[in-house]
Amino acid sequence: MFLVVGATGQLGTAVCTRLASEGYQVRALVRPGSRYQHLGRLGVELILGDLLDPDSVRSASRDIDAVVATANASLPRQRGSSFDAVEGDGYFNLLRVCRRLQIERFVFVSVPVTPYDDLVPTFRYKRLNEERLRQSGLPYTIVRTAPFMDEWLALLGSGLPLRGEEAHTLRRGYWFSTLYMAVASRLMDVLGVALVPGHGWTRHPFVAVEDVARYLVEALFQPAAADTVLNLGGPEILTWNEAVDACSRALGRTIRKVHVPAVLFRLHQVALSRLAPAASNLMGLSWVHAEWATLYEPAEARPVLDTTMLTTVEQFVRTKAALAGR
Repeated sequence: MFLVVGATGQLGTAVCTRLASEGYQVRALVRPGSRYQHLGRLGVELILGDLLDPDSVRSASRDIDAVVATANASLPRQRGSSFDAVEGDGYFNLLRVCRRLQIERFVFVSVPVTPYDDLVPTFRYKRLNEERLRQSGLPYTIVRTAPFMDEWLALLGSGLPLRGEEAHTLRRGYWFSTLYMAVASRLMDVLGVALVPGHGWTRHPFVAVEDVARYLVEALFQPAAADTVLNLGGPEILTWNEAVDACSRALGRTIRKVHVPAVLFRLHQVALSRLAPAASNLMGLSWVHAEWATLYEPAEARPVLDTTMLTTVEQFVRTKAALAGR
């Protein structure tokens, strides 16, 4: 039996789908007010509760062989979804219970290391929980993923990455992301305009969520993944400008690049930090991704996964365009 924490999110849903399709028993800890019905249709055993409630964490973890933890507070939907709550207290509860039950493997989804980790909550708490996990004595696998093309191509100004994704991160009901996508989601697809972070020459191996889910499931069973920190990116390292060009080829149309200065993201991050912490965090993520490259080579994934199967940006956009009938 496998426990997926963060199962109602896009990546968590993809992990549940893959495990269930391969015949494994899957359990998910889900909040009572969250959208979890699609997990029930997959045959996932649902435990209603919260990471902040030790009793529900214990109930969800009983008779579990391994945990895949994708939960984060980057775009909260409910009260109690703050960074301190979910990624601070919540993960503390989860790791404490898993240690007592002697879970066989704990797979934790993290982010790349940057010089700006202390300035952005997502990066800061991922570093904290990586260290907690290493110190816990649990057999672990930490997977630091490159930026998800499902999210960041959407933030460039496209609604295509949301196609066919009931649990897409940007559809989780948070006011800031909902407002942003309402304004920007047709820029690339209809007007042929992409909002590029910074000067556009920062490079990332953008990776598809489905590939990340496949990687996490493989990591559960691979001896080479035990007690390691693994870097996962896509099959190509592209600048933001090159990623837009790949979208242009996939859509068969010219897309004009409008560059948003990185300093604007940083200024908005600071201005929103007290008023709207999650919106501030998203601005901080945009600032970091505009300024700091993620240079994971495809070969780094090979101990766990055949990298020839990873999805390129152009393949991803073509698939989403086909779903939209374009």
